[in-house]
Parts: sequence; C-alpha cells; structure tokens
Amino acid sequence: MSHKLKLSNNKALTNVVKYSTKEIAVLMGAPMSSPTGETKGVPDVKGMLNIIEDTLKSMPDLADYYYEEMPDNLSDTERYQRSFTFLLQNTNQDVINDVIRKAVLQSTLSDESRDVRDITYLENLQKNTGSWVIPPAIDALAKIINSDNKISGPILTTNFDPLMSVALNKLSVINSRFLLHGDCNINALDTDAVQVVHLHGFWTNTDTLHTPEQLEFDRPKLRASLNSILNNKILLVIGYGGWSDVFTQTLFELIEDDRSKIDIIWCFYGENEERVNESYRNLIESVGPAIQRGRFRAYGGIDCHKFLPELVPEICKLAHKVECVIPKNVDEDSVVSDNDEGTLASLIRKDSSVLPQWTIIKKPAHRYIRDAERSQLIELFKDCNSVNLISEWGLSRDEFISTITENENNEYFECPIFRINMEGVRSEEDLIESIELDYGMKLTTFINSIPDSNSILYFDNFDVTSDLIEYEEVIYELKKLLKIISDYKNNAKFLIASAKTIDVDIPSIEITNMEEYDIRKYISYYKKSADNFNEKVLDRLIHLSKGVPALLDKYIGELEYLSIDDIIDSHYSPNSYDFEDEDNSELKSRIELLSTSEDQESLRSYELLKILSVLENGDAFSNLKRSNSKYSFKSNNIQKLYKLELIDANSSDSQIFQKHSDDGGNKIYVLPTLVREYVYSKLSTEEVFEIAKDLADIHLGKNWREGKLNLNPIVRDQLKNTGKLVGSTNVILLHLLKCSIDLSLSRDIIQAFNISLSYCKSLSDMKKFSELAYFSSNIKSLSKDAYQITSLNLLELYEGKALRMLGKYDRAKECFDKVYEDLNSLNRYYQRMLLLNLTYLYERQGNYDGGIEKAKELLKIEPKNKLALIHLAKNDTVQLKKLETKFRRSGATQPANSASIRLFNAETDFGNKLKWLNKIIRGNNDPYNKHLAITQKGSLLINSGKNLEFTDNEVVLLQNAYSYAFNQKMGAVFKRAHSVLWSLSNQQGDTHIKTILFKYSSLYWRISGDKEAELKCSELLAQSLLDDSAITIDKSKDYYVINRMKQIALNYG
Repeated sequence: MSHKLKLSNNKALTNVVKYSTKEIAVLMGAPMSSPTGETKGVPDVKGMLNIIEDTLKSMPDLADYYYEEMPDNLSDTERYQRSFTFLLQNTNQDVINDVIRKAVLQSTLSDESRDVRDITYLENLQKNTGSWVIPPAIDALAKIINSDNKISGPILTTNFDPLMSVALNKLSVINSRFLLHGDCNINALDTDAVQVVHLHGFWTNTDTLHTPEQLEFDRPKLRASLNSILNNKILLVIGYGGWSDVFTQTLFELIEDDRSKIDIIWCFYGENEERVNESYRNLIESVGPAIQRGRFRAYGGIDCHKFLPELVPEICKLAHKVECVIPKNVDEDSVVSDNDEGTLASLIRKDSSVLPQWTIIKKPAHRYIRDAERSQLIELFKDCNSVNLISEWGLSRDEFISTITENENNEYFECPIFRINMEGVRSEEDLIESIELDYGMKLTTFINSIPDSNSILYFDNFDVTSDLIEYEEVIYELKKLLKIISDYKNNAKFLIASAKTIDVDIPSIEITNMEEYDIRKYISYYKKSADNFNEKVLDRLIHLSKGVPALLDKYIGELEYLSIDDIIDSHYSPNSYDFEDEDNSELKSRIELLSTSEDQESLRSYELLKILSVLENGDAFSNLKRSNSKYSFKSNNIQKLYKLELIDANSSDSQIFQKHSDDGGNKIYVLPTLVREYVYSKLSTEEVFEIAKDLADIHLGKNWREGKLNLNPIVRDQLKNTGKLVGSTNVILLHLLKCSIDLSLSRDIIQAFNISLSYCKSLSDMKKFSELAYFSSNIKSLSKDAYQITSLNLLELYEGKALRMLGKYDRAKECFDKVYEDLNSLNRYYQRMLLLNLTYLYERQGNYDGGIEKAKELLKIEPKNKLALIHLAKNDTVQLKKLETKFRRSGATQPANSASIRLFNAETDFGNKLKWLNKIIRGNNDPYNKHLAITQKGSLLINSGKNLEFTDNEVVLLQNAYSYAFNQKMGAVFKRAHSVLWSLSNQQGDTHIKTILFKYSSLYWRISGDKEAELKCSELLAQSLLDDSAITIDKSKDYYVINRMKQIALNYG
C-alpha cells in the first residue's frame, strides 16, 4: 500500500508545539548548525567537501586518486559519503577527525589555524561559551527549552559540534551530554538535566561516523535505549534529512509496533507537496503504519533558522526571555562537569532513587507466543521469589522476558525489569563488580534504588561451565544476595537465565523451540506475510526455522527478494551464512577456543561440532563415533561440549503414550541453533561434502553411490517411530546433492539424485508421508539448476502421493498433472503408481467418473492390478467379497484389506461391518490399514451405543493410530482416534490418558484451526477434574494443559 503525505504549514506546527500534552524530544541534523545569512556556523555539505579537498592538497598523489574515484554526476550528499569512505580506506580515522574539527572551528571566534589535535585547547575552548557563534535555530531551541515548556529532550543529533550544549550553558540550563562511540546504552533516567545525545559521535572525545557502513552498523544496545527514551513522547524532527542509519532503523521498528505511542512531527524544508512525496518516497513508505494511525504528521516550508526564532515568543510569551530556570530538586552545584559528561554516575548523583530499566526492541509477535511458559512463570512467582529460566542459545530469551510485563491482566504489567549480566562471574567479587559496573553505583545504592513496588531482576547469562568449586561458590553467593535483596525489597522477583538447570532448590521453566501453532501465529503477525504466504511456503518456513524466532525473522525477510526455493538452496550452502551477531560473543569465544587449541581432545571436540553442524537434527553417539575417518570420538568429547553448553542431549524416544524414563538407551546429540549456525558458517563447501559422504556411509549404507539404500538400524527404527533422527538423514542427502551441484561434480550429482529417489521410495513404503512431502519438495528445489538432472517427474510423483495422503488434494493434483503430461516417459512401475494415485485422488474429490477412467487406464497397463479391480467394483459387495477372498488367500494382505475397508463401508449390518474390520485388525502387517480399521471399529461401537471392548493389543494399536495420525497430520484418522480413546478413558475413568490426549490434540487443533474441537475437549477435561477433586494434574509436567484450560475452558478457573 503506498502512502502520500499531506503537508501542513508552519502555523499548524506552532500550534502542535504550543498545545502538546506530551513531552517533546527533538531530532536535529546538520542544517541546525549550518551558517545562515551573515551568521557563522558549521559548514554544510559543500563546505565539508571544500575542507576535504584542502586536506588532500597536502597529499598530491592521493588527491589525484581522489578525483579519479569521484564521478562527476554524484549529488553533494553522495559525494560527501563517498569522500569520507575514501578517507577511511586510504588514510585513517584521525584524518577524518581532523576534517570534522576544522569544520566545527568555523563556528567559533577562535584562531581556526590552531592544531586540531590539541585536545586540551579544544576542550578549554568548548568551556568558553563566549568564543562560539550560535546559529539562530540552535539559539532559539535553547531559549524554548529554557522556557520550561514541553520541549524537555532528549535532544538527539547527528551533528558532531557542541553548539547545542554551548547554547544551553549560555542560559545556565543544566544539561548532560551523551557521546556515542560504537554500541552502548543511553540510560533513560528520570533526570532534570536536559540530555543532548550525539548519535554519530562528537568532535573531540570520540571518532565520528560518516560512511554508510559505519552509520548502518547494527548497534543493539543503542537501539534498545532509543526505544525506551522515545516511547510515549512526541519526536520533533527538524533540520534532518532522514539518514540511513541505526536511528532511522530504530524509528521505523518502533513505528511497526501497533502499541507504540510515539508521535512524530517531521519538518520538511520544501513546501511543494508533490516534490516532497517523490523525494522522500522510501521514508514515507517506512513510516506508513504511523501515518495510518495518525502518529506521523508532516509540515512543509519549515526553515529551522526562521521557524524556531519565530516560535520563541509564542512559547515563552516574552520575546527575549533568557533567564535560567533551575529544575526542581536539583542544586545549582550539580551541573555536570566536562569530566563527568554523559556518565551514569553523574546522573545518579542527581537522583539515586531511579534505576535505568532494561528494555529491548522486538517484533510485536513475541507477545502472542509461548503463552504457557509465560503463565507458568507468573504462577511460579506467586509461590517463590526466584525462578531459573532455561533456554539454549538463540531462542529469543530476552524477547520472552520482556513480554512478561506487557499483559495488563497480570500483576507484573508495566513493572520495571533490571538486568544483571552474569557472564564471566566466578566469585562474590565478580558478582558485585558486575552490578556496580552495569549501574555505576555501589551495591548498597543499587539495592536501595530498587522500587518498593513489583520489579523483576533479570540475572542473564548465568555460566554453568566453570569448575565445580567455582560453580558452587557462585550459586551460594547469588542465593545469599537474593536473600538480602528480598529482605529489603519484598516485592522484587528474580529471574536467573541459563542454558542448563543451575540448582535443584530453584524452580525452573524451560523455553524450547516453538511448537508449530506458535510458529504459525508468529508468522501471522508479519503484515506482509499474513496474506501472501501460501500453505507450501508456510510448510517450508516451519521446517526450516525449527521453531526459532530469529530464523523466522531471517527467512521472512529474505522472502521479500528471494523465492522459497532460493532460500532452501542457500540454507544448504555454508557460504551463504553471515554470522555477525555481536550479542553472542561468548558463544563464538568458546567455539574459537576449541578450534584454535593445540590440545587433541579439544580439536576432536571441534571436529565433532563440525559434523553435528552438518547433521542439523543430531545423531546417536554410536553413529557419531564412526563418522570421521581421522578421529575416533569418545564420550569425553561429548562431555566437553556439554560442559561448554555447545551441545544438547535429547531422548530418542518419541512415543506419546509410553511412559518416558531414562533407561540408558540411545540419546540424540544435537547442537543449539545458534551454535549450529556459527560452526556451519565456518565450513567450506568441500568440508561439508566430505562430512556428508562419511555420514551417508553410516546412515544409508556403503552402496549408496549405486542407488542402493540400506538404512542403518538406528535410523530405520527412528524412521519407523517418527524419531528425531529422520531429519538428519534427510539433511545428509540434501547436502550430498547441493555440494555436488556447487562443486560441479556431474557424477556425484547423479549419484546423490538417484539415492534420494531410493530414499523417497523408502519413505513412501513406510507410509511417512509428512517426511516424504518435505524431502521431495526440497530435493526438487535443489535440482532445478542442475543440467545433469533431466527430469523431476519422479519427485513430483512422490510429492503428489504424499500430499494426497495428507489431504492436500489441490496441491497433489498440481504435481500429478505435471507428471501425467509426460506419462509415456515413465517406466511401468511409476505409470501404475501415477494412475493409481489419480484414481484415489479423483474419488476423494468426488470426481467418480474420472477415478473410473484412470482405473481402466491402469488396467490397460496391468490387467490384473488388484487395487484398480477393487476400485471398479465400487460398492458391489458380491464382487468385493470375491476379490477379498482371492487376495487374502494369495497372501496379498494390503489389497485384501483395501477390499475389506470398502466392504465395511458398503455393509449396513453391524455384525458384518465389525467382521470386516476385525479381519484387518487381526491380520498381519499393513499397519496403515490397521490404523484405519481400529479407529473405524471404535467409531462403530460408539455410534451403536455399545461398550468399547478392546483387547490389550487393540488398545496399543489404537494408541499407535493416534500417534501416527498426529505425526503425519492425517485429519480423519486423528479425529476418530481421539474420539475413541477419549470415550475409552471415560469408560475406564482414566484421567491420565485424557490429559495426554488433550495435550497433544490441543496442539493439533491449534495448528489446524479447529477451535470448536479444542474448546469442547478442554471443557470435558475440566469437568472431569471438577467432578473428582482427588484427581490432580502434575503442574511440572503438564503445565501446558492447565494453562490452556484456563485460557479457553469457561468452567475451569
């Protein structure tokens, strides 16, 4: 949607400032300090270019090169940035600082030829307010601020000069200058000092930023601070061109948040509405959400050097009011000295009762995910002061914590959060030092400054990697500190974040990868994605992201300029990974320590990390220890990585109804997401290929290059039980193909493609249709650019079959139609497969004539095709019985069972219907049809008003049918299995099974959007609990169930 600005005039702007009910902050740029008329000032862009050229005259060779590099058609602004980039690349930062100081000195009455590197002289000059010429705009702004009006600051500026501070000092207005250099916090303290914040650096104390790379460099701490100090204020933007820098990026992120209450008043020098809309098109699109909400207003024809002086009498009432107004409760002696400028300590002296709150900028979607964990945390805070929050690297822990205070229905709504960084804390001294350095005050002052009302102290990055003695000491000292704080501030709560459990005495909750319903909800809050992503794109985003918010942000962002196939392609290429996250320096440090170590054990451990980064979804140790020909991995390598928090150990068990216990069986070792991303980014394509080939020998069998698949027993067992290893086998095959293509290895491309087809067949035969749909789709994406692969028909066929079995009929038909156009190119096996799938598809879509036509076409190819014969029999019970008997006697179990299912549907007599189902249930093999039969049997008994009488084996089969349908997302089978198991649990009075059912069925229904089914089930379970007070649910294991019932069940409180 394109937006168009309506420009208001300077009179309207005057009224907005005069009658504002909010405090006003100011963002100002170079025009505010520039010369005007006869008044000196800091040179404009052209003036700056003159100084750069004068500087280069002392370096003739470099000057010639400079003019060669500067095209004549550049605008002044482009030439300005290009010039500073040139200086940075060909000289150094000191030369750039000299240029800036020469420019700033032009706004003084001093000798401009003085040595600009004499910092003492420059700082003394800065204190002498009489030596400076203040341009009209800055002089007027200082007078307005002095008038005690709503323009209270902060004054944010991209300028390097001290003119704003000098103007305020001339009027004896208390001010604090904050100088930014790199990434740091601006603490939004409730202080009476006017804060002047230099966003791009300062002329004496810091390096200055000019090039696009410097201006756009990600500064997360600064971003979070700006979020804190601008929210709920009016921002007056004047004399500012809208640089592409971290500030404008932050402003646009704030605007995207519907809850943001920042109002923006943007002043444009030009007054031609059409020209402004054209010139600032990108800016206008970026502030679109604020325009729609009426929180962005534009004013044209605003010359800051004319408008602000004219505003002074309107605001101050007296045209020359310049007397000093001393803010309340601040001594005149407390004006900040130059040595103290911008430090937290200087501000605390003014008001030791205020602590800077911790805030971050985040996507609004974070407020709507992880409801259960958030509710569990609030619940735990009712009973205890301290909670251990466990999460691996990269799961958006900060974002989760920040949402605790955003729900107006809980007691921590809008309560302050104070963060203490525990990284590297090894002793009592380290703990105290961390707090005192973070907050710039003594520990006693810090404790005294914590509010008496509700507050949360967030101890982040608790390190469990130290040795046992150090670890126990830190735990002891932390608990002692928390006790002291609790004694003084009994409304304070403590949240201790770590990668592993820190102490059994401290209750814990864990943040894990998002469930699919949360992923879908998260995606839905992206305005651009909600309507544009089809189900195919959503499915692949869900798989690729693995439930990690940061990865979802990455991929959704990439979809603005890449196709989903392009993203799949880059996902399997280490060269496309760009790991520049400065917030994870500790993670990188631990990994680098291993990779550069001379210790063999550390090097082996790093090699193990490399292998696991390729696997993505992990592997069993029995496979891992054979996965490298150079090293023989041992258990101490796993232990080392585990101690460094670089690896997780998960149970390989994935059964829903089986009681989980650690019986010492296979564990799956997997890397946390960010660890995997960083390690993988350091690999070359050649390294990935060698690792993938070694892993293929283990997972796929030694003859995989010949297209012969012999799945490893562990892999086969995991595949059978929908275990976690399935994804790793998929990834090995995808890497084999992608690396072969990237390295232009024709023979390897064909080998990888052929073994992938064999794997598709294996998935199809094992009825793993969810896995088949995703895998075949990805192989198809990677194969498109490989000329060695002449046809994708078989992949289309396998994907179509999987989609049909998953009930995605329209997408399945798209796949089948592509293959059918080239039917004659298929061998007889695949022709039969295509025609049979089309037969079933047409029947499901109600196109019975089309189904019969395809069945007849199939019989022309294979006259005795059993399943085609069954289809043509329709509901003819006589013919179906003949076929069923014939097939069962010949040992053709699956066709016989298919005939039995049709007979069940055709019969009307209860006994006959039950007979056909029991034939399937009591037969051998064919688990898929057994799942259909056992769920149909249960439904038949329920609908006939009979008791559910099942043998023990039948109950297990019923539970397996539920698990299979849950994992494969087969709606009809799942619905029946849930209904039968629920009725059976009711009949047996088994609330434990009902709790399990609700836990998993709720997830399924939330993904599929079946609100009615979930509501009904929640109210039934709630009623069971209300009817029998002796029945309880274990909060530690099933908090999701409790929380979800509270959210939706009207009869559960």
